[in-house]
Amino acid sequence: MIELLVVIAITTVLIGLILGPVIQTFNLTRRANAMVMSQDTARMTLEMVSRELGEAMFIYDNSNSPIVFPCENPNDTTPALAACPQGLYGKVDLILPKLVMHCNNLRHPEGRPRDYDRGEEAWPICPECLAAGIPVGPEDVEAKPKQPLTPDNKIVRYFVGLANNDPGASVIIYPSPGYRDWPESGAPINGFILYRAEFDPYNENLIPRVNGKPYLDDPYFFYSTDPAPDGNPRWQNWKIVAKPVGPQTDIDLITVKLDETETLIDGVTPSVRLQLTQVTNDSLSPAYTSDSSSESPLAIPTVFRAKYGGWGSAHLGDPAKPVPPNYSVSLIRYNEATGTNDIWYKTRWEWNSGLVDFDLWLDRYDAAGSRTGTILNISQLLQDLENPTLAGMGTTFTPPKPEVAFIVDPTRGEVRFDFPGSDVISQDDIAAMNANVRANWAGGMIGPSRAYRLSMFTNLDPRSGYQPRIVPGSEVVRGPDMTPGLFHDPSLVRLVRYERVPFNLGDPGRNQYKIDYGVDDLTGERVGWMIFSPAPDEPIPEMIVDGPARIYVSYKFQLNRDGDVVVANYTTKTLMTVTMGIRFYDRNSGKVHPVELTNKVRVRNLLR
Repeated sequence: MIELLVVIAITTVLIGLILGPVIQTFNLTRRANAMVMSQDTARMTLEMVSRELGEAMFIYDNSNSPIVFPCENPNDTTPALAACPQGLYGKVDLILPKLVMHCNNLRHPEGRPRDYDRGEEAWPICPECLAAGIPVGPEDVEAKPKQPLTPDNKIVRYFVGLANNDPGASVIIYPSPGYRDWPESGAPINGFILYRAEFDPYNENLIPRVNGKPYLDDPYFFYSTDPAPDGNPRWQNWKIVAKPVGPQTDIDLITVKLDETETLIDGVTPSVRLQLTQVTNDSLSPAYTSDSSSESPLAIPTVFRAKYGGWGSAHLGDPAKPVPPNYSVSLIRYNEATGTNDIWYKTRWEWNSGLVDFDLWLDRYDAAGSRTGTILNISQLLQDLENPTLAGMGTTFTPPKPEVAFIVDPTRGEVRFDFPGSDVISQDDIAAMNANVRANWAGGMIGPSRAYRLSMFTNLDPRSGYQPRIVPGSEVVRGPDMTPGLFHDPSLVRLVRYERVPFNLGDPGRNQYKIDYGVDDLTGERVGWMIFSPAPDEPIPEMIVDGPARIYVSYKFQLNRDGDVVVANYTTKTLMTVTMGIRFYDRNSGKVHPVELTNKVRVRNLLR
């Protein structure tokens, strides 16, 4: 008996020594398979999302658009967490190019179009083949972008939500201990997965209205129990149109943060993040640094471009919580008094309750960073420029006129410093120029030229800091036709466009002019002078067919100076950051296998 027990014991030990490594090998294999599966899932999902983001023609800014993640607390209470900062970037809305279907069936009816509208179906088969009774299936057709590219009328939304969003369903269970990663109990009962939904933004069965506009930023959209016009709760309608992307079981796409007592959830963060890329201290590039054709080899650029366009916009979906755009522009200017670049101009956002919108203001700061004054309201300036009764002649700027001004185009990622100006040289001014030449010309000598200074550049006070400059080559001059033989018959004189003569190349002739841009004149004393033909036998007609003659001058002027540096901070839609973090659970061991992949996606069609 003793010998038998000894044999059994030895056999047991040997079996344990033999099977232990085998079992361990199986466990390692299962873990490796789980890791490979999680990596493959993350990679394929990232590729799909990145491909559609790269093709988008418009992306809605989600920088201030959180969503709700209903979770169960460790103490068995189940609150629907309010949209918190940790709930950002869990969804993104985009618009893809409009698609048309193309039939590749070899038996397609001859002479009939192969392209047809997609309509409301996801993958409609060829109607021409159907009408002709020709067998055709989904594999015989393909979808391709409509040319030229046209935005679709539907929105594609990627978002993280519960696998079962029914309010009566079980939500995520956090067992204790180990409720953060469920290391003992395996995958959650009802985890969060990634969805893709394609919908009409004006479909009120999905999207409610706020102030008559679709409320796309509703954080509770996927769990809303509000009845829709069709009688169903909105969560049910969303479940119909939302299709899972990737696996639906054994994964979870959120991480939780508990409070100090570790009984209540303090925040939820999605592991799948779709966010605009933040760009800081982007030194904008000037559009040009020379304009030799306009005698300005050292022209001051009027347009500064950022590295990326498509800057983040404001969020006004929830009137109670309006959020301004998250971009700012700074201008750094050389200070002649100190010899350093210590003059700063910075933008700021201010709520305008009258317009229910945000206004962009420009302020001046000193070297210590203290605000020393407000320059102007950029948003109001932009509205004035769009008003033909206010734009032009420099009347856009009301006293005190600013020392610097610009407008911001967040779509293109540009800062512009050029503004429209105009002037009218009256009949009296024309007559005075002609009289001046007649009175001072004698003995065949050329007397004083016909000169006129644009009214914007007269009586300027250099101490005010307002020093406008004409943008070289921007002017258009239209005046009475000076062709010989017309002067004595006003009924034949009409307005024609005058030609510019380079300032350093002799005198202008008939229907010509010279203009002094003053590019080498820091004081601005010569800026704005216009010179016409000085010849006594080449007068400017004082009457035309319509009555008194006038010369119309339109131009652009700028207030930035040589050496100004423009810097911007912004988030850009043209470069999306996609983080695909998947927490995959091994069913056998209950262990979690987290995988995280990140990709920068250039949105190619955004600015088309």
